[in-house]
Order: sequence, then structure tokens, then C-alpha cells
Amino acid sequence: MKILALHGLGSSAAILEEQLSPLASHLGHNYHFTFLDGPILCGKGPGVPNSASGPFYSHTTGFTATEIREALDRIHTFVQMYGPFEGIFGFSLGASIAVSYILEYQQRGYPNPFSFAALFSTTAIFSPDDRLEQVIQPLFREDCTKFEYPTPQGGIFSFESYLEQNPERDFTEYLQVVLLSMQSMGVHGILPDRDLNSTQSESLPRLIHPQLFQDRVRIPTVHVTGQREPESIKVQSRVARALCDTSWVRTYIHEGGHHVPFNISDVRAIGEIIREAGEQERPAKGL
Repeated sequence: MKILALHGLGSSAAILEEQLSPLASHLGHNYHFTFLDGPILCGKGPGVPNSASGPFYSHTTGFTATEIREALDRIHTFVQMYGPFEGIFGFSLGASIAVSYILEYQQRGYPNPFSFAALFSTTAIFSPDDRLEQVIQPLFREDCTKFEYPTPQGGIFSFESYLEQNPERDFTEYLQVVLLSMQSMGVHGILPDRDLNSTQSESLPRLIHPQLFQDRVRIPTVHVTGQREPESIKVQSRVARALCDTSWVRTYIHEGGHHVPFNISDVRAIGEIIREAGEQERPAKGL
């Protein structure tokens, strides 16, 4: 069973391969992981061991619709060249990209490219659809030039007055969580030329939120998070899980933080859940 594996921000295929080696060994020879490096050189990211040496990569230069489109197109080309893959694995940003990819190609009317997905410490899901501008734009001040959200140094979260529907309010609160999470995790220092303090709407991420997005990932999914993850990552992982068909969802919580779990008890439990997802009867996949 071939599984495409996507590393997180500021990591690499080699680092993820080493991190996943206990799980790969437990799954056995019937499961083969193919690791893909992101194309963008960047700094060391969260969840990467202190002992790890570079180079470090990202699957995207940023989180605008155009940048996400480029990342998804590259994944699609790789799948066509080296697939088919029965499953997809992602850690952190890699899991985010995996969900975005599946949802995008479902939206295009293609059959599911994978039979199951294993998603570890999933961060926010981004859309390549720039039509989400109509969701972002009302969140600006009346002059439409500056976006108001609190920074780690303080500030005012003052766009509730522009909202009339709860789904929109939920979305803006979630956007706040994601932007602050990016700042606290130092994303601006990891990705080259990435300014998270930009006040232009086109530079803001087009987040996919289950309150405003009807489609769901329609394959079995395994969601793994850590008890000691930052609370903002837990929120993002829950939102990502809500974008998946609940009848196919499996979850596991390990005792660690924002990293690939390696304790033998976690590895065994996660391995069994992945086997269940991989063997679950489901609609035929294809491209």
C-alpha cells in the first residue's frame, strides 16, 4: 500500500522519514511511504527536532489563494507521475495541504485521489479559490485598507460590529486564532519574505471553515493530535476534523506536543487505526 507523505513547515522528506520510521516499521512491508520535499527553502519549523540539520523546506511560499494553488498543482503533478497512492500522510502544514488537495479535487468533480488520509497535528486548511475575497473583505475597516486583529503586543479585535450572522463571526474568530498562531510560531521568520502583518486583504489566507464550506473529505481519515500541543493548534486540528465526513473519522490523542509521536504504545495504537482506515470499505478512488 503506497502512501504519499508530506512533511510540515520547515522540515524535509528525510526528517519526516526518520520521524515516521517507528510507525513504518510497525505497519510492515505492506505499507510503503513515499516522501516528498517541499520546493521552497526556508528556516527550521515547529515540530522539528533540535538535533535536525537542514536543509529545511516548505510546500508553499505563503497562504494566499495563488500560493496554495501552486502547492496543490505541484502535489497533483507528483501524484500523476509517481502514483497511484492508496493513502496520504501529512504532519502539520503537510496535513493541511493534504486536506486542501482532497477537497479541491472533489470540488472539481474528480474521484478521490486517495483511499484514506492520516493527518497529524493538522494546521489551518487553506483554499486556492480567490472568490473567498467576498468573505475576507467585509472584515476590514470601512476604508478597506487595514485589517483589525490583536497582536501579541495587544490591540483591538474590532470587526464583530460588521457581522450579522454567527457563521461569519465564527470564521473571523477562527481567522484571529490562525493569524496569532502563525505569529507565535514564528512563521514570518521561517518562510522567506512572508509578512504576517500585511494590511492588504489579498495577502490574508483564504481559510476553509466548516461553517462556510459545505463539502467534506469523503474518505476514511485518521486524526492524531498531542495533549501538549499549543491550544491554537488544537483548535485548527478540530476545525480540520470537522471538514471530514464524520462517518469516516478516527481520532487518537497522544501525550506529547507538536511532533510525530514515537512512544511505542502510541505507535502501536496509531498503526492499528491506520490499518483500519486503510482496509475500510469505501468508494473507489482515482484521478
